[in-house]
Amino acid sequence: MALDSYKIMGLNVRQNSSHQYGLVAAISLFLLIFIELRAPVSKLLFFIIPIIVFLLLHNLYYLLDGSKQLLRFFLGLKGITAIIGLLFLLFLCFTPVNEFTSYLSKATHPFNSYRWLLASLAGSLFSIALLNYLLLCRNSVWDSITNICRTLWELPPHYYLLSASLWVFIVSSILSYAVFENVPHVQDEIAQFMQAKIFARGSLTAPAPVIPEFFQYFLDNMIMTNRWYSQYPSGHPVLLMVGVLLGIPWIINPLFASLSVPLLYLFARDYYGEQEARLSAVLYCISPFVLFMSSSFMNHVTTVFFLILFLYSANKTIRNRNTIYAVLAGCALGAMGNIRVGDAFAVGMVFGTLFFIYAIRGKMYREWIMFAVALSCMVGILLLYNYATNGDPLLFGYQVRWGKEHTIGFYDKSLLDNKPVFTPLRGIIHTLSNCIALNQNLLEWPFPSLLPIIIYFIPFLFKKTINDYLLLGGALAAPVFYFFYFYQDLCLGPRFYYASVPFVMILTARSVFEIINSIAWLHQTTDRYVKNAFIMLFVICSLFCACIRIPHLYGFYSNTFWDVDNKLMNKVQEMGIKQAVIFQESYGYRGDGLGSGFLHNSPWLDGSVVFARDLGERNAELIPFFPGRGYYRATRDKQGIITIDKLTLKSSAK
Repeated sequence: MALDSYKIMGLNVRQNSSHQYGLVAAISLFLLIFIELRAPVSKLLFFIIPIIVFLLLHNLYYLLDGSKQLLRFFLGLKGITAIIGLLFLLFLCFTPVNEFTSYLSKATHPFNSYRWLLASLAGSLFSIALLNYLLLCRNSVWDSITNICRTLWELPPHYYLLSASLWVFIVSSILSYAVFENVPHVQDEIAQFMQAKIFARGSLTAPAPVIPEFFQYFLDNMIMTNRWYSQYPSGHPVLLMVGVLLGIPWIINPLFASLSVPLLYLFARDYYGEQEARLSAVLYCISPFVLFMSSSFMNHVTTVFFLILFLYSANKTIRNRNTIYAVLAGCALGAMGNIRVGDAFAVGMVFGTLFFIYAIRGKMYREWIMFAVALSCMVGILLLYNYATNGDPLLFGYQVRWGKEHTIGFYDKSLLDNKPVFTPLRGIIHTLSNCIALNQNLLEWPFPSLLPIIIYFIPFLFKKTINDYLLLGGALAAPVFYFFYFYQDLCLGPRFYYASVPFVMILTARSVFEIINSIAWLHQTTDRYVKNAFIMLFVICSLFCACIRIPHLYGFYSNTFWDVDNKLMNKVQEMGIKQAVIFQESYGYRGDGLGSGFLHNSPWLDGSVVFARDLGERNAELIPFFPGRGYYRATRDKQGIITIDKLTLKSSAK
């Protein structure tokens, strides 16, 4: 009888505790949604931060099962070291982003808000309280949801990967149409799209416009000498060229993003195992950072495809001593260099060196030679393109366009009018802004996206393997490289860290499963119960992302992103204007908005409609070069309404 009473009392305590944690989770979720939907956030809410932190620590204490052994660890020297490391890493997660990005972008940027500090704290409290609640509510109504997720999780690999790849392709294609109107928006995209059209005509360059100032603006990233071409290497424009020839240039990034999924899975499976591979693919598929970037024309997407192909092929070469994989690895790293030289250099320094060490230790001389030959051939293409366009194999388009001083390193003067002098302190600020942005933008979950990795890499807390540190080195390659690069922006997220995404996804999967195993051990239960709790947490966080964060990003990106949209061309088609020159009124920073028309220009300026900069009285200078055409002026008011008026110009030619 006494034993039965003890059991009943224990059950009641368990139920009461679950209700308490459930209530904390519900209140913190309500607070989180309130913060997300309210603009601006009242400063009075910041007075509740100490309460949130206290509840967060209390819930964390229970999640760790109040272990005395763990408490003794944290009171020791190793534990104190771990706490110091954790505090530093958490600084990268929760620091308000305003001070680091206010000079980088306009005030309406999603990251330019102290809301992130409050939202991430409330979201972290919700996540830990929810885990506590779910761990206490075993065999609950939530099990039906976790069972559905497990059914999908356990699909055969080929169905799993096919579904994941189709998901990425379809979603990014829809976003390309619905958000970006299937056209490039950023100057980088427009310049490479223009280069793709040049390649599609069978040429490396196009004749320079007759009067250049009508057809360029400050940040157009086009090189104008006696010829006209983009400042970028040829890799991404060549791939876009295929889309141009097919009449669907927007399809290239969704296609390469979808092809990245099976490669990421295969690499993660070889590196860790099946469960890490599957979770890595899931995280990649649901990442808004990945999906929005994949729906753009940016060259980061194709760069990451060749990055993962290089990692997979190099790993296969070492495991199987296969020269075919060695050639493929060299070609993939070289192709990456022909798209983004800096990213290829950063990753190549880490994994190229490791590949060399493994090859020498394993006496894989033939494989290393084949890798080096393939890589050299691809580098040769890069240098040959530099020579053909810039006149010097070692002179890159960036330097031709902006000056030879535009390279890696610190300076004692500003290289761009709107940027401060680039110093090591400025490099730290850039790094912080990118880390904070990656924490939010990668998954757009309530808690910082890098939090699982940060917890896993707390010194002395988890036992790490050599593979963990190798992937961490890969994840840090881009941040270390761009620490020394003066230019910075947050375009579609922390794009300069996009090459870190594959490493981060795999490390996140690895960290999650290690944390699950540790919690199961602390609570003296099977990992199935803990996995069920994490499944529900991921489902709710994904719903939060889909219902709260993605609509916000959708509105931001679709609202004349980077001062470019397709409204001008839509108006031209609506009015049935053909065989015309349309002068655009410049707006935006240094005429960024001119890209709305210029992206539709033929490099030879021989299309039905030619868009030119409105230079007022000088407009008549173009008449001798475009005979028989109509002339119009396009203006845009503050509401974004386009007006196109007929012009009567008299030729200034004598």
